[in-house]
Amino acid sequence: MNTRQIEILKIIRDRTESISVAELSVHFQVSQRTIQKDLNVIDEELIQYHIGSIYLNSQKGCYLEKNAQIIQKIDQLIYKFNPYSTILSFKERQEVMFLLLALKQGYSTVSVLAEKLGISRNTVMADLKKIRNDLEEDYIQIASSSRYGIILNGDEKKIRERLVNGYLEHADSRCMLSSDKYYLASICNYFCKFWSKEESEVIYSSVHNLVKTLNNHYTESSFFFIITYIEFALARIKLGKTVAVSMLTLENIRATAEFEIMSSVMQKLGEILGFYIPIEEVAHLSYVLYNGGRVTVDLQDDNNYADFQWIVYKLVDHIAEYLHISLPKDTPTFQNLIFHIRPAIYRLQNGIKLKNPLLDEIKTDFKTVYEAVKENIDILEETFSQKITEDEIGYIAMHFIPLLEEDACQNNPYPNVVVVCDSGIGTSYLLATRLNSFYEVNVVKTIALYELRQTLSYYQVDIIVTTVELHMAEGGYNIIKVSPFLTNEDAVKLDSKLNRRQYSQKIDEEEFLKIIRRNGSIRDEKELLIQLQQHFGLKFTKKRKKDGVLLLKDVVRDGMIELDYEAQDWEQAVREAGRLLKKAGCIGEEYIQSMIDTVKTVGTYIVVSKGIALPHSRSGKDAVRVGISILRLKSPVEFGHPENDPVDLIFALSSVDSTSHLDALRDLAQMLNDAENIAFLRRAETAEEIYCFLQERREES
Repeated sequence: MNTRQIEILKIIRDRTESISVAELSVHFQVSQRTIQKDLNVIDEELIQYHIGSIYLNSQKGCYLEKNAQIIQKIDQLIYKFNPYSTILSFKERQEVMFLLLALKQGYSTVSVLAEKLGISRNTVMADLKKIRNDLEEDYIQIASSSRYGIILNGDEKKIRERLVNGYLEHADSRCMLSSDKYYLASICNYFCKFWSKEESEVIYSSVHNLVKTLNNHYTESSFFFIITYIEFALARIKLGKTVAVSMLTLENIRATAEFEIMSSVMQKLGEILGFYIPIEEVAHLSYVLYNGGRVTVDLQDDNNYADFQWIVYKLVDHIAEYLHISLPKDTPTFQNLIFHIRPAIYRLQNGIKLKNPLLDEIKTDFKTVYEAVKENIDILEETFSQKITEDEIGYIAMHFIPLLEEDACQNNPYPNVVVVCDSGIGTSYLLATRLNSFYEVNVVKTIALYELRQTLSYYQVDIIVTTVELHMAEGGYNIIKVSPFLTNEDAVKLDSKLNRRQYSQKIDEEEFLKIIRRNGSIRDEKELLIQLQQHFGLKFTKKRKKDGVLLLKDVVRDGMIELDYEAQDWEQAVREAGRLLKKAGCIGEEYIQSMIDTVKTVGTYIVVSKGIALPHSRSGKDAVRVGISILRLKSPVEFGHPENDPVDLIFALSSVDSTSHLDALRDLAQMLNDAENIAFLRRAETAEEIYCFLQERREES
């Protein structure tokens, strides 16, 4: 079989319905007669390997009866296909040559490449000339020696990035469903068979355990990038090719959870694979893991986590004002956006371009939200001195779209649904919200494809709603493939399997229960509400309560405001703001020094606005309780920020974890979003005036 025939076989393998010769003809841009010949060749191979035969007729097209065993046999047949035995395009030959050189110990020769690819030496030499010109911009060279042959040299990070990205352009992410599938299709085995089956399995399981231990949620494409990058990096390390990492970078990453867990995993992997993995590589792979597009992770170990939280609050408030709406500030949604911004900025700073496959749909179907983000994105651009691309704006917009959707009903007795989505938490959440809003379902979890097997083993799942192709043979589950935005065609599919939700007047849950309690006793309030929802279609809502919410007045206590302090420099000012926290019993002495070290390590991000600084330290490190001290300087001091210096207002933050301070920090951000409030803080004559002002703001809210 040639390359096209293999691709046709993959389509037939993955299709749950028949496909016509005409469709295949259009897809591959060849005649129907050519497709017919291809199908005959494929059929011969399937019969030879005792897989079955393709059903073909003029009305229904071609179809292959499949089950899990048949699909496994097809995968094995595809794996046995030798890509070198077919005619490859220049781009395909370029990728293969580059990969063969990258996975070769020492020099290779033109003759070896010609033999593997089944082409002439002259063609190899002509291709190499073109490849060299293409690689120059990435500082990668294919060096030649008349005595030894040819060898790949250059920036190790660029070599890895180029190879991995090239592979991911055509790779099938479904290979991540099991170690067997991954072994057949991994970057190092697809062309070269670099790892043994046992070695590939241990790499596969190690990366899965790595992500599971961190309790992170990655998009499908992000996880595929991570496992592919780590596998290829291990191959390069085995060949003696390692990256260089600065001492500053090493020190910064050592404190993260990613580094700690990566160190343990790499040590075990090195022992099993039989080679040493340097600490610089552990640090580099930790950065890859940390910035791999994650969307859910604990920021407790990040020195400047509060700065990003602040920026998100500011961005959301501006967008809400732009849209003339009030956005619910639920912590999970805000954290998802915070966790997205970190790797997004990293990508931009390092020239990594991430394509948003849903950008056109977002700009068309959610134009207002997209424009709202675009008009206010300067908040991020000015903070990080980076131009935010349209693709990244689209990803950020995805986090706001669900906030405009109606809250889904949480308790229901309907079919359990798992949502499999490749585009990230924003799209997954949107799809889950709409399913819950439109249909009588209970969405138990939104996941990426690599999490499917584990999820199905843990949850009782009735239906899988997916935006990616899945085999019908995956455990016999009812699978419905849809677009993330639920098109009219998707509605037809869903309506055939699910019941539309019947809406009635919304009823306040607490008020409803009060009336029932006054007229009798309730044995099980939760069960009562569920049965009323099930049998009568009643829809209950909950009022948002402020009980337990910490606002500024709650965390700014007596003795935590000081006016017109004379500081010699920024360090003395931070120490004094920390002293106010310590005096109030919020922190210990170590926290103060840690705040200063944070500024020296991560820079002047703490200067969050003109004349305003927010010093803080890692959550939980010598912190006793949430607190914010307010220090106004008599004479402004320089922190070194290029735009927001000098600083005269300092708000020092202490927190015991990464979330308990969120409401207070959000309240502070909202207060400082008003220029009149800042002006008041600068002209107030006594600390008592500011206390009264904070109290009045709480009562008004």
